[in-house]
Amino acid sequence: MSIMPFILDAEQQFPAFRIENIHGTTEISLYGGHILGFTPKKSEQFTVWKNPNAKYRSGKAIRGGIPICFPWFGKSPIAGLPQHGFARISYWTLHAHCEQPDCDELVLMLIDTEETRALWPHKFEARLLLRCGEHLTVTLEVKNTDALPWEFSAALHTYLGVSDIANISLEGLNDATYLDSADGAQFKIQHGPLKIAGEVDAGFLEFSTPENPRFVTLIDSGKKYEQTFNLGQAVQIWNPGPVLAKNFDDFADEDYKKMLCLEGIIPPKKPIILAPNDTFQLSMTI
Repeated sequence: MSIMPFILDAEQQFPAFRIENIHGTTEISLYGGHILGFTPKKSEQFTVWKNPNAKYRSGKAIRGGIPICFPWFGKSPIAGLPQHGFARISYWTLHAHCEQPDCDELVLMLIDTEETRALWPHKFEARLLLRCGEHLTVTLEVKNTDALPWEFSAALHTYLGVSDIANISLEGLNDATYLDSADGAQFKIQHGPLKIAGEVDAGFLEFSTPENPRFVTLIDSGKKYEQTFNLGQAVQIWNPGPVLAKNFDDFADEDYKKMLCLEGIIPPKKPIILAPNDTFQLSMTI
């Protein structure tokens, strides 16, 4: 097992590192605390899609991989602030790395500064806990280090690599209500497996509860592989489709066919209220 530092962009000089072990390769940027990609050695597993056309620009999020959305998901509650929060455009630090016999375990950290408090006036400690083994487990752990409670929303904005979006179906969503942001923000009910045809931006905001846990199974008929995901209380599914994809300067016109965003989220309409010294975790295993 090994950890290898590298620089993402000659101009921006974003520090990054690569973890290679017996199970596969994971690449991580300290800018954004961003998992750039995860490629397991087993071909029948899903990958975290590394965007070959990503642009690395200070103040802008990296498209692809797993952007970390915090302390809000979606549009800012205050006009003019960055979409999906500031965590994905901030520099994180590598706090710990431990080589285990069957995996690498890492901790990245982001704490509040004068700059973050100017955007969001709260003290916090965010840790990104990574377990790079046969599967990749990503956990966002948020702690309130302030004197008063505050609320937040968040997401692990995961881009999964697929054989072709036409080969994809998602099961486990039957009869679930979702917010269709690709069709006028209407509430709809999913009937049967979800197939991807055109732009999809579906938020299943009350998907799972501790009393009635539900899971999403992603099936890729091209890879002849499926995996069941425990994504927590709310799930976001996104693919730009062929029309919206043409609007991105960091996304090739045909790249929408190669990825699907399947995300565990804390939606803004149902934020987490965190008391002083309390913590909350949002996790996903790929």
